[in-house]
Amino acid sequence: MADRRTQPRSWASLTLTLVLGLLTTACQNAMSIEEAKKVTTDFSGVSFVPPPRTINDIEAMLDQQARTTPEVASRDQAATQPPNTTDRTALAEFYFRRGLAALDSRQGIDDLAKAVEYWRPGGSLKICEILHELAQAELRVGSYPRHLEYREKAIEAVPNNNGAEKLRIYSESTVLLATLGELKAAEATLARLSSLYQESFRWPLGSQPRYEAWFTQAQAAVLDAKGEYAEAEALYRKAIAAVSGPRYARATFPEDLHSRLAQNLINQGRLLEAETEARTALLGMLAKRGRYSPQTAFMVGRLSEVLLQQGRYRETETLARVSVVTYEKVGAPPGSAILAHFRRVLAVALVALGRDQEAEAEYVTILVGLSSEPGLLEKLVDRNFFFAEVLLRTGYADRALEPLGVALERSKQLVGEAHPNTATIRSFMARVYAAKGDTSRALREFREATALLLVSSADVDDEATSPQQAERRFVGTLTSYISLLANIRGTPLER
Repeated sequence: MADRRTQPRSWASLTLTLVLGLLTTACQNAMSIEEAKKVTTDFSGVSFVPPPRTINDIEAMLDQQARTTPEVASRDQAATQPPNTTDRTALAEFYFRRGLAALDSRQGIDDLAKAVEYWRPGGSLKICEILHELAQAELRVGSYPRHLEYREKAIEAVPNNNGAEKLRIYSESTVLLATLGELKAAEATLARLSSLYQESFRWPLGSQPRYEAWFTQAQAAVLDAKGEYAEAEALYRKAIAAVSGPRYARATFPEDLHSRLAQNLINQGRLLEAETEARTALLGMLAKRGRYSPQTAFMVGRLSEVLLQQGRYRETETLARVSVVTYEKVGAPPGSAILAHFRRVLAVALVALGRDQEAEAEYVTILVGLSSEPGLLEKLVDRNFFFAEVLLRTGYADRALEPLGVALERSKQLVGEAHPNTATIRSFMARVYAAKGDTSRALREFREATALLLVSSADVDDEATSPQQAERRFVGTLTSYISLLANIRGTPLER
């Protein structure tokens, strides 16, 4: 991520920011077409073409597919009845295939569990495959502890002579652990993956590009978790290049990689490029999996995250709702981790639009859905410090303080005390302390946060790298600080 501490923010610029921010808190100021055309980034000699500045094309395509491929069609395979047989191998194969068709639903988990139950050695289906898919399903829509249990069983079940399968499982496990913030466990898994990847050069030729993509995506995920975004970006692009040929035309791995690159570019503040990658992932997944699939629902949600960072809140709301509704249509239960994640995106957008009661309803839905999974709730909601704004605005200030403390310590370790992310977390903590009535602590946090935020600025003055959302938060911090200073006027705290 570019260092935003290099230029002091002028008072004239600050005043303009305050005035515009206060006047347009619930409005969207999308970049003009002419401004967008000025953004050019070179990727290995290929000029970057900015995406459309509306989502009209995306909405039209989603609507068209909704009319031509109704949701019931996507459930045909998931509704197939089991064969009339007592052959355990045939039944294991059936429930495994039907479980994959009902991916990211309770039925998918139940079917994969039945596949484990019926499985016996000797067939073409490997137990490690079933356990791995079951672990993935449990993470997305089931139980996080059960995910960990099945993941370990999957790794243990991989035969010593099936290095490729072990390579894939180690790769995906590393990505998941890094994404969930389990950095030490991710690094340990990556170390095992690295050794296995070196061995792969002695395996029969034919799949080396795929092995390279598995390895590099895992490396990139760990670097992302450490905040080393530029290095991670290069690896994501390397992985995409490795699996971009016709051999992978039907696989969804390239779309997954484009989606991860989009998140990486969000972290770097390169939001137009992130939007392009998210659009590529979504359009590819629509073509391969159709309108009503959990994979497409995820890609719609990923694009909504990009739009959220761009300050395009109404469009964020539109796509986040599409993602949530699609997950519900394909059978994701209320306790789905992914469903909760995109409800969070929706809630943040609603807060930005000034619709606090609707945001609170979404937050309550998340709490109820994940009530039986407190560990997962903490990872997906409580420890996402930007969600603190939802908690503040909807009367849950007490709930925000502990996760903000965790986020602050992590940010200081990853990017340091003076980084804008650390300052932003401090600004949220100051607002929480002010809401709780701890004025002296609020003043201390406000002073530290604003001292850093006032000297931080984007490298360029366009929406692609200076999100409106960050400016709105900055205005919110200053407004709260000024209000607190006015309240203590004439008291001992004023000194």
